[in-house]
Amino acid sequence: FRIKDENNRMYTIGVLVTLYSAYMLAVMRLDRALYLYHYLIPFVFTIVLAAILISEMLKKGLIHKKILSFLIIVFFIINIFATYVFFSPFTYFKAMTYKEFSRRNWVNMLGLEYNSK
Repeated sequence: FRIKDENNRMYTIGVLVTLYSAYMLAVMRLDRALYLYHYLIPFVFTIVLAAILISEMLKKGLIHKKILSFLIIVFFIINIFATYVFFSPFTYFKAMTYKEFSRRNWVNMLGLEYNSK
């Protein structure tokens, strides 16, 4: 989508970043388990912000050639897939060693515990 006015664009970016931050702060305060659907709303905000960012980069000439923009998109797709593969044992309850679990447990606040069963 296109936002024609520069002030509207900055306002939209500010609103989306504020909504994303507020939602994530509220979710971090929850003491119960969080499931994938809890993160859908901030994911949508992220996708829209990424689209605005790429649009701005194209508009201001930061991405000059189609090949460069293609490589950037391919980089992001590979990065997303690698992140999915890395964290999929949490989602699909695949067996992990304690060392593998520790590498994936980045935030102690989540309260994840290793169970060796």
